[in-house]
Amino acid sequence: MRHLMPQRFLVLVLALIVTSCSEPLDFSQAIKTGRIMVQVTSAEGEPVADVPLVLLRAETGTLWRTGRTGSDGRGEIAPEDGGVLWGDYLLKVTPPAAYVVDPTRSHPIPFRLQGDQITLEVVLVRKSS
Repeated sequence: MRHLMPQRFLVLVLALIVTSCSEPLDFSQAIKTGRIMVQVTSAEGEPVADVPLVLLRAETGTLWRTGRTGSDGRGEIAPEDGGVLWGDYLLKVTPPAAYVVDPTRSHPIPFRLQGDQITLEVVLVRKSS
């Protein structure tokens, strides 16, 4: 019997808080999401199609979302795909067999989403024969 009293009190307090709000509670405002745009080109500036995109959470390395570039070399991870929470990420690409990621650039690409959209550019160079 002693343990039921604190639980009942907590339920009563929560009920009073919810009913005393003049407007309905909107928890969606607390979650901020955005869009990741990716442009993959060759060193010559040509778009590279069908490149797998992998988005990882920077803190944990956990897979967050995946995508793929279209014929124009552009890929997108958008709110319609489940969205991307604001925060720190790594973008990893898997180049086609004839290419490697430009060795003068960081890969995976670290970035922070802190707004509606961010655009990342990835440059691939042809493998030497």
